This record gives sequence, structure tokens and C-alpha cells, in this order.
Amino acid sequence: MLASLEANMQKLTATNVALKAVSDKAAVSAAAAKDLLDAASADLATKKASMESSMAASVVASKQCSSDTDAEIAAAALKTQAINAAKDTSAIDKELALIAQLKAKLVELTNVKNLQQTENLQTSRDVEAGFTQAVIDAADSVRPETALVLQSLQMVAGRDFQETAQINQLLDQLIDKLQKEKTLKERTVVTNSEKADSSTKAKSSSCAASDAKKQEVIMLTSQYDNAVLKVDSRGQELKNANTEAASVLKSFTDFQASFESEKATMSGFMTYLSGGMKCSASSGSPAEKAEDAPASCSAIYQAAKAAGKSVADGLYTIKTAAVPVPFQVYCDMSQAPGYTLVATVANGDAQQWTYNSADGDRGQMSSLWENGATLGSVSENTPSTNADFKSMAFNSVIGTSIMIKYKNSFMLSTNSGCISDSLHNTLNAYRFACGGSEDLSGASAVCGHSCTIKRSESFNDPALLHGSSASYLYIKAGEKDGVQDTNKDRAYFSTSNRGNVDYAEGLGSYCYQSSGKSNDIGIRNDDSVRPSDTSVYYTIWVQ
Repeated sequence: MLASLEANMQKLTATNVALKAVSDKAAVSAAAAKDLLDAASADLATKKASMESSMAASVVASKQCSSDTDAEIAAAALKTQAINAAKDTSAIDKELALIAQLKAKLVELTNVKNLQQTENLQTSRDVEAGFTQAVIDAADSVRPETALVLQSLQMVAGRDFQETAQINQLLDQLIDKLQKEKTLKERTVVTNSEKADSSTKAKSSSCAASDAKKQEVIMLTSQYDNAVLKVDSRGQELKNANTEAASVLKSFTDFQASFESEKATMSGFMTYLSGGMKCSASSGSPAEKAEDAPASCSAIYQAAKAAGKSVADGLYTIKTAAVPVPFQVYCDMSQAPGYTLVATVANGDAQQWTYNSADGDRGQMSSLWENGATLGSVSENTPSTNADFKSMAFNSVIGTSIMIKYKNSFMLSTNSGCISDSLHNTLNAYRFACGGSEDLSGASAVCGHSCTIKRSESFNDPALLHGSSASYLYIKAGEKDGVQDTNKDRAYFSTSNRGNVDYAEGLGSYCYQSSGKSNDIGIRNDDSVRPSDTSVYYTIWVQ
């Protein structure tokens, strides 16, 4: 046996070294993930600056396009003015032609006047009438402003056709005025047309630039969005790497603690085997009979009853098949046929019964619920102490029934057959197997590994009974992976008063929503929430 223990010691040492290497590697991976996130964040900042600069330039370009569009609209009016000016120029040409005809008739009239001494008077009057009619006709076919001049000319002619020189002067003045007006109109046509064409070109250019900037903004925004996604992805990778590193580190730390404990136990037993240590039961039996110590408090109780002796609550020495070295436990002999204290789950100290879902439906194998470590040392005061505790009996005492006390007062016990192994092996074998929102009010919830409660007291406690009795105790009842991963609720010990798996209520409470949250003790809540009363604690016993 000594050689076997030495071999196990070497294996434990090798495992410890290997776990340390895995932990160091996980830390390196987390650091690399942090570098990738930093690079992605820097790239995101660059792309954000480019996008914002392009957006600002796009706003300027859009305003210029809008301004040039307004200018083009104004230029349309100039274009209309140019068209109207061209029409006026054509009308002026027509008026100049009519006036040229009037001048010709005026020359004819002047000639007639000069010959009036020798010719028929009627001829002179006919020519005067013809000139007057020509003026009237011309006034009817010209623009109003020109028509006014012709009408005044008509008045002069009608008053005295002897003033042909004055009439001719008026016609010349009209011709000069029309020529000047024509020049201005022609200049308006050219100038306004050029302005209109320039505005159209400017608008076309600036709006094309605005469209190009808008496309650039779309492209840069897409690049920025992709960079955001990349940062999110890198952030998740870092989160996963940190979670893995923390999990591996905790596994290593937990194992190291267990390793030191196991090493001390093995070293002591090796010394014992080599004759260097004597063990004796607290009952005072000879050291040489320590290897014959009973395997549980129940065995001590039954042996005493068979011998007609009484037994009291207190410390006893036992030796289990799983732990070959005798060790002390606290026994409750008032609850027949004797229960062994295996754990205390307390709300008054550090949260040491917490866990995560690192191992899927198994929970977290490195947690105190699942690993082979112990916590604290047993004494006469352990059952009444509000502090987390885990005995070697948790890992090694074979039981059939479970008892739970609240603040060291009996709360409930199950029928025999609830378990058939140590609590450690039972929890290792079970899985969180419930569906989403599954009912836990009856024994039909096989996913909760239900045990019938034989007897219970109506404690108004925050996590198990709530002031009323319960029919069933559930062991490791919680939602399995894949059914409600965004609101996953689990508990290691709960009762049918829990009602529904959606409450992370009981001993060993866990809920995963946006992240995992766990407490030693959980009250009725959709999340894992510990009691506000720090005096709350529960003790777990097996028989």
C-alpha cells in the first residue's frame, strides 16, 4: 500500500504541474486576445475619424449643391429674360422696318408738298391720308411703348402736315431709341445665357461632388460598422479567453488546495504505515484498533444500540473505504439512526459554494460542490457556526438519506433510498437536466432527481421551505444547456416549494442571463440573489 500511495503522490504532483502549465498557457492566450482587441479598437478609432471627417465634408458638399441648385433656379429666370430679350430684339427689328417704311412715305409726302404749287391738291391730301393710315397701321403692330411714340407722331401729322421735317426728326429719334434698346436686349441675351449656362455647370459639378461624398460616407460607414463588429468579436474573444483563463486558474487553485490536502493526508498515512504515527478514536479505543473505526455516524449509532449503549451528539472518528486514514466527524445521534455532518452552506461569510457552467450540464467540476477538496476543520461548535464548511465525509461517507438543518435546528429529512453513494459521487453522477421553465412542484420532475421528504418543520427560511412543509427535496435541479441559455437557473438543493425551475432558489444558486451569477444561498428570484440576512446558514447531513 505504501508503494501505491507513493505512486499516487507522484501522479498528483504531475497533475498539479500540468494544470499550472495549462493555466499559464490560458493566461498567455488571454493576453494575446487583449492585444487583438487593442488593435481592433485602434482601427475602429481611425475608421470612426475618417467616417466623421467624410460626413462633415459631405454636409459641406451637400450645402454647396443646394446653393448651386438655388443659383440654377435663379439662372432659369435669367434664361427666361434672355429668351424674352431675344423676342424683343426681333420685335425691334420689325419696328425698325416699319419706321423705315414710314420714312419712305414721309419722303414721298415731302416731295408732294414741294410740288403742291403745280399739282392737284387732291393728290397731296391722298398722300397725307396714306401716311396717316400707315402710322396707324404701324402703331397697331408694334409694342405698346413704340405705339405711344407713333400715336404722338400721328397727332403732329394730323395737326400740320407742313411740319414734315419735325415728323422726320421724331422718326429719327425713335430709330435711335430702338437701336439702343436693341443693343441692350442683345447684350442681355448674351450675358444672361452665359450666367445660366455657368450656373448649370456649377450645379452639375457641385452636386456630382456631393453625390460622390455621400457614396464615400456610405463606404466609410460600412467600414466603421465592420470595425465595430470586429471589436465586438475581439471583445467576446477576450471575454471568453479571460473566462477560460479564470476557470483554468480556479481549477488549478482548487486542485492545488486539494493537492496540498491530499498530500498532507497521504504523507500522514504513509508515516502511519511506516510506524511513525498512532491514531486513536475520540471514544478512547486503543490506537491499534483505529483501522477498525466505523464508516459513518449511522454505523456507530447502530453498533451502540446493538450493544445496549447510548450515544450522544458530538465528535467521532470514522474510517471510510474511500479514505483509508481515520478522520473526525460530527454526529447527530438525536436523529435516528445517526446522521453525519458533511457540509455547512452559510450566508454570513465569503461565498465559497458558488460555481459557473464551465462544464456544461455538469456545472463546474472544480467547484466545492463537485471537487474532492475539504473546507475548514470539524469541532464541537461546527454545527452551530455560521461559516462554510466541507468535511471529508462529503466525499466518502456512503449514505441513503439526507437531513438538512436551518441554523442548527432540524428542518427536513428524506426517506431512505434518496441516495446510494457519497454526496460527492452523487453530485458528480447527476446532471442539470430540466427543460425550460419546467414544473418542480411534484415528484414528476425527474430532471430534479427528487427525494421524498419523510419529515419537515415549517421554518420561515428564505431558500427552502418559506414557512410551509414540502413534499420533495430536489438534488442538482436546473435547466440544461440549450433550453434557456439567456436565462438559465440552477440550484444544488431545493424543494417542491420552489415551484418552477425558473427560480434560482435553494442552496448552491446559479443564474446565467447576460453573464453567470452564483450565490451560496439563493432566494426566490428570477436571478441568483442571496438573502439580506447574514445570519442564515444551513447544514447538510447524510445517513
